[in-house]
Amino acid sequence: MFDLQSLADAIDLRRRELGFTLEQVAEQVHAPVEELRSLSAGGDPHMGVVMRTIQWTGLGIEAFLDEPAPLNADSAEKAERVAAFLRADRDLKPESAEAIESVLKAAYERFATSAR
Repeated sequence: MFDLQSLADAIDLRRRELGFTLEQVAEQVHAPVEELRSLSAGGDPHMGVVMRTIQWTGLGIEAFLDEPAPLNADSAEKAERVAAFLRADRDLKPESAEAIESVLKAAYERFATSAR
């Protein structure tokens, strides 16, 4: 499921980082400020607004999914979930996220295999 509260939190965090008002954010994402306030209050925003605000935060949509990988998911699916979060991290350069992903995959394969 998509976690609207996490999106609202990310918008607020990014807005504060940039020193913007909610009105300035609304202008940048081409949405009525009331719709952004509604999103923060748990409202049901227009999908276009959701997608534009996700893009504005600089995070990927994966950052707002609240369903963890199922325990019976295969290794590739679990690794892809972790990789998505790494790619969504604004503090990591793409090549850094890829390097961390490689290390995690190698460690997972090593220890998952030895546990059997």
